[in-house]
Amino acid sequence: MTHWLARRPIFGASDKVVEGLTESWCIAKVKRLVGPLKPAVNSEYVDEFEAADILESEMFQTANMSEPRKFITSGTLRAELESLPSEYISTECMDFIESLLIIDHTKRPSAREALNHPFITGIV
Repeated sequence: MTHWLARRPIFGASDKVVEGLTESWCIAKVKRLVGPLKPAVNSEYVDEFEAADILESEMFQTANMSEPRKFITSGTLRAELESLPSEYISTECMDFIESLLIIDHTKRPSAREALNHPFITGIV
């Protein structure tokens, strides 16, 4: 839904500027969009989360760039949604999308709760 509204990929690695590190890039973007993530419990992913921390917070510069820039240039999910023209997305829709993307499952709405969100009840 977010990709469709934005008319461009917000999640994923479509804007990746480094060789490899696809998983780390995606983790770093999720961190930027929705906030901190718990470190990987599975030892197989510890390196990916460590690389994501670097990608999310550091800057880089190439010879043809006048100034350094951040690896991850997207803002928070709210900022990305607010950058869309208001005819594409309402405040209720932004709230709905954000509620569905809460990482902590104990704080994320159930399907029944999501269906009772004002955005959904307002269009039914």
